[in-house]
Amino acid sequence: MPPKGDPVPRARAALHWLSGLLMLGILAGLVITAAAALWQNVDINSLARRAAAVIDEPPELTTERGGPSAYLPGRVRVALYANVATEAFFPDSTHLPGVLADWSRELSASGWDIERIGSRAELDALPPATLVVAPEAVCLSGAEIEALFRHLRRGGGVVANWALGARDGNCEWRGWETLRDFTGAIDVVEYQAGDELYVTVPASLGVSAGLAPGSRIEFYADSHLGLLVPGPRVYWSDWALNSSSSGGESAADGALALRTTAEGGRAVWLGFKPGQAIRPLDQARASRLLQNTLRWAAGVPAAAVAAWPEGRRAGLMVAEDVESGFVNATSLARVLRERGIKGTFFLVSEMALDHPEIADSLADVGEIGSHTADHVPTVGLPQREQRIRLERSRRELESWSGQPVLGLRPPEERFDEATLRAWLSSSPDRAGAAYVAAVNGARSAAPEVFRFPEGSIVVLPRLMKDDYNVVVQEGTSRPERLTSAYLEGLRKLGALGGLGFVSLHSQIAATPGRIGVVETVLDSIADQRGTWWIATGSEIARWWLDREAMSLSLRPAAEGDDLELVVEAPIGSSYREVWIDVTLPGDDRIPFEGERQLPYAPSEWGIQFPLRPLAAGELRTIRLVRGVGVQPGDPAP
Repeated sequence: MPPKGDPVPRARAALHWLSGLLMLGILAGLVITAAAALWQNVDINSLARRAAAVIDEPPELTTERGGPSAYLPGRVRVALYANVATEAFFPDSTHLPGVLADWSRELSASGWDIERIGSRAELDALPPATLVVAPEAVCLSGAEIEALFRHLRRGGGVVANWALGARDGNCEWRGWETLRDFTGAIDVVEYQAGDELYVTVPASLGVSAGLAPGSRIEFYADSHLGLLVPGPRVYWSDWALNSSSSGGESAADGALALRTTAEGGRAVWLGFKPGQAIRPLDQARASRLLQNTLRWAAGVPAAAVAAWPEGRRAGLMVAEDVESGFVNATSLARVLRERGIKGTFFLVSEMALDHPEIADSLADVGEIGSHTADHVPTVGLPQREQRIRLERSRRELESWSGQPVLGLRPPEERFDEATLRAWLSSSPDRAGAAYVAAVNGARSAAPEVFRFPEGSIVVLPRLMKDDYNVVVQEGTSRPERLTSAYLEGLRKLGALGGLGFVSLHSQIAATPGRIGVVETVLDSIADQRGTWWIATGSEIARWWLDREAMSLSLRPAAEGDDLELVVEAPIGSSYREVWIDVTLPGDDRIPFEGERQLPYAPSEWGIQFPLRPLAAGELRTIRLVRGVGVQPGDPAP
């Protein structure tokens, strides 16, 4: 069996993740002789097989809705700042006008009023509510810099990018002091142009509304700056969502910085600019991130449905591929039962039929999914043939377990669009959420929804090393190395707010000699129950479909200065406890439903609060009241 790709080359220590620095690196996957020896013991040689075309890349996600979000509508006055000195700095005289045109298009998409200014006097004359955008303002006099900071002290917003004020009014080198003062950065690092340039966006930031947790955006290769700023942040990464910095725990990888002044001003620095993203999906994500950033700088409130239910930061799925040593699967079932955790078992159905004695043990602690009928990849085959093969596996496993089978774990984690559509359409009248569990090219750390005429199907991505990566590809049998790999992956996914995917095989980590590793990992999860929403694959897929079908709107109340947040659940949904993240730049508000104050928690960017369970089709209105003198636990006035 060809080796599965290693989705996460490296990770770092717990302290690093808990501080939100997200600095990871790369460990290359290596195919070694042990792989062949191990997989020779898997009895699949006698199974019917047909060669399929090798497809290494998962199908492209062309559009996505990372989650329902809303912002307060209204017009914002914007001053687009560009001085003569900066324009003269660039050898290409068309460069800065082109940059300003890109920013103007992005700002116009919000329906805002834009004016062009270029002097200190014009900066000083702006009303405090004006948003100042200063693209690539590298050459600034001391008076211009002071005018920008004075605007912040008046409670205004300023957005800048690149080397803000690094040169003086004569374009002579000044240094990074202005950029440090503007952003609060501890350090600034210059990165030279490389072959690949990515930005990754964790969940629950002030600018992440509507973006899937761990969304990765690819930009055209260019030199860029990285900032060392404390706390969770948007950061420069490699393809696998690991920090691009190689400078150690304190290295600078920040690609975006937000800072609120004591007077309520909002300073934003961006490491990218409009028009730099590559593919349509990258462009859509970059535009969403930029729009979120501009609204934050302008003081516009926003709201989003949290990525996971019950106030959890991240989701977690424990899954086993049962393809050899079938009796070993009961070991994981026992471990899960003892800890009260649900798991998902993906079985090769033709083999499972020879082991009816373990069906109840597995079904009692979770969910049964398909690992195909014969452990032969279907990828590359025509959709009709894939459907025939997958339907067979589904029928056999449903007869074997007495459960509906909604999840597919494709062998070698290789699948194409035809696989998704074949699995989705193999039983169109089935209730529940169909899904495929496999690597997704590290496009994001969250489930992805693919929409077809047959309906919607969810891909649950694996971005953690599994036992195959460690034991077979890396060639180590040391239990502590396998334990470390699982825990490093969980720290990373927990910090991103994505989906933790603890994946093991019945003939590797589920064996009597290694199941203790899984026990250790699950015990560590039990100590972090406030972080993880632990669920089966179908429960995660169902939540993701229901969540993205919700709708939010934010509007001024009919009277006073309250805001109203309207939440609507789609018909046919069934929700757990939904949490709402509200971003309130420079504001302080408390949620009420009717006359009842809702419990809430302050966040770095605003507030978070739960809604009581939503019925299908229900519409709920929440008032956001200015919170002067009211504490989170106080009753309604």
